[in-house]
Amino acid sequence: MNTKTSRAVILITGLIIGIFIVFLPYILTRSWFQNDDFLAELYITDYILKTLSPAMGLFVIYDAVKFYFK
Repeated sequence: MNTKTSRAVILITGLIIGIFIVFLPYILTRSWFQNDDFLAELYITDYILKTLSPAMGLFVIYDAVKFYFK
């Protein structure tokens, strides 16, 4: 595999993994935000995970794009 092809494969893989990371909490819980009554600690944890996962996913996408154009 030449360099350009391997970079494209890494870019596509990074994009897929990044998008998967962004939407993973919503896929697992099947809701954007929990409206049920449950412990405050779980609510805070749910909020933190749903806030941090898009940032982590965007970081993975950014790293893949940065590697592709390097």
